[in-house]
Amino acid sequence: MFEPICDPADDHSTLDMFLPCDVSTALYACRNCHANPPVKGVFSSYVTFADIKPNAAQIYGVIKSGTMPRPPYTLSAWQKATALKWLGMNGSCAIGTAKSCQ
Repeated sequence: MFEPICDPADDHSTLDMFLPCDVSTALYACRNCHANPPVKGVFSSYVTFADIKPNAAQIYGVIKSGTMPRPPYTLSAWQKATALKWLGMNGSCAIGTAKSCQ
């Protein structure tokens, strides 16, 4: 599976941007716990781009290693590939979009 490595200088995202629609869909299973507000003992929400961007490297690592999501939740091959491609190696490619999915 290919995960790009991006140059942070190419990222002109601001925290008021949105998640790309396919990424939002791919990370849907994560929101069973990482909701707003977080539930089931987790400490962070992963609902918005602003939630995810500062944690992109950590999210990349736990998805890549398979330690998240925890059972009974799973990511399909498409969800995992989509999330890892967008996050990029160690979270380096997580770039927001100006358009909301809604």
